[in-house]
Amino acid sequence: MKRLFAFLFFLSSFIFISSLAQAAEFRVASKDNENITVAADEKMTNLYAAGNLLTIDADVAKSLYLGGNTITINGDVENDLKVGGNTILVRGNIGGSAHLAGSSVIIDGPVADDLFIGAGTVTIADTAKIGGDLYVGGGVVNLQAPVVGKVMVGGGQITINSVIAGDVKVESDELTLGDKAVLQGNLKYKSPKELTMAENATVAGSIDYEHMDGKVLPSDESKVGSKEMGKIFGVFATSAWALKLVCALISSFIVFFLFGKMLKVMQKEVFAKFWFKAGLGFVLMIVVPVATIFLLISLIGIWLAGLNIMVFALLSMLAKAMANIFFGLWIVKLFAKKNVELTWKPVLVGALLLPTICMIPIIGGLVGFVFWLVALASLYQLLYQKVLKK
Repeated sequence: MKRLFAFLFFLSSFIFISSLAQAAEFRVASKDNENITVAADEKMTNLYAAGNLLTIDADVAKSLYLGGNTITINGDVENDLKVGGNTILVRGNIGGSAHLAGSSVIIDGPVADDLFIGAGTVTIADTAKIGGDLYVGGGVVNLQAPVVGKVMVGGGQITINSVIAGDVKVESDELTLGDKAVLQGNLKYKSPKELTMAENATVAGSIDYEHMDGKVLPSDESKVGSKEMGKIFGVFATSAWALKLVCALISSFIVFFLFGKMLKVMQKEVFAKFWFKAGLGFVLMIVVPVATIFLLISLIGIWLAGLNIMVFALLSMLAKAMANIFFGLWIVKLFAKKNVELTWKPVLVGALLLPTICMIPIIGGLVGFVFWLVALASLYQLLYQKVLKK
């Protein structure tokens, strides 16, 4: 039964990962050069990149995933775009949906589907066109592009100066409709003061204004349905997906640079005794908390319980980053079909792929959980060999 489970687990993972790995290109900044440029003549299918200054001039045949400081996208993206960074500029055409989170976001090119943005300053130029719905959370939002769907915005100073086909819902300190604003649906907004409407601005539907005294009171919150509030603030959750990859990259590379020698020692034993370590990790996950509870009950063992909690928490966090690295090693080894040296490449592959795979219901979470168990067991074994055994 165990062999059957192992076979099905690896077969499912292999089928999914094969489809990703065969069509994916990975770029990461090095110590010598923190900047990455993808030239216009390069052919890309799925592109994953992380660095300080990212410039994407090439067209991407499928999806684009980026994390960095200053990001400029000049090429077209056939499917979806997911970006987390400081300053983000999108000039190319996006064929699917786009999720962006940053300090400053500028959209110059059209987006065929929905657009989600969470940023301090958001500018959507008149050269852009949003083919789906628009969800924005920001301090200063300037919308100059036409939107085919509905618009939901939350922020400080909001300016709308374009044609909006769907309904518009706004919660802000200030709302301004410019001369080119044509709202073909209804407008519903909450603000401390009424909107400023230019002479040529038009609203075809109804205008529903709800006064807000600078902050949302409990009575105000009860008037807004949970579904509506979820849509308004859902931008932060969806935009944070790209940032999750960035966090995985950072934590994995920190562990790699700090504990590289330790990881190389673990590497061989991890794959030789993979399922044994997964089982040991599962046992530790249960036994350690139970043992801690018993230690807390006894007055003598309180300090041991505190130490136990701190060690378990620390090793659990390390195990999360190490799981990405072990997964990357396994993927590279799977395709290379030979022993793989631990370098930055497997670290990059694991940090990008494992968090993405973990988003898949059931099987994705199981993959991440098993590799985390293996990493946790490896850390406890190392702790026993280096500290407790001596």
